[in-house]
Amino acid sequence: PLALDVVRGAHFVDNPNSGRVQQKLGFVYDAQETASLKDGGESSLPRMACLARGGKEFATRTLWLTREQFARRQQEMMDIMAAREPEDGSQTSHPPPKAEGTGLGRTDDPSPATTLDEGPADAK
Repeated sequence: PLALDVVRGAHFVDNPNSGRVQQKLGFVYDAQETASLKDGGESSLPRMACLARGGKEFATRTLWLTREQFARRQQEMMDIMAAREPEDGSQTSHPPPKAEGTGLGRTDDPSPATTLDEGPADAK
């Protein structure tokens, strides 16, 4: 295991599905950035170069995953898998678990349902 207390993720604003994948893993949007997005629109967001698009800069969204959030999400997924196990203990093949209770909105929804109240103090 990694000895990290927090992991930072990001995605380009024009690729919201990448943010949805991170949310399903337990990441949450940065609350200060979300507030800034509501007040100033996309122009208020940090920008990052995309090498796949010739180095042009695009607005990005930041997400955080703390050790506690990871543990909570891991337990949720284990509970989902356990609920799918047959009572007789036999092994069956299961489809991948659906991310239940994540509070995710539409893929085109720029305001996430879940935000981190404060990002790590040393990361801002």
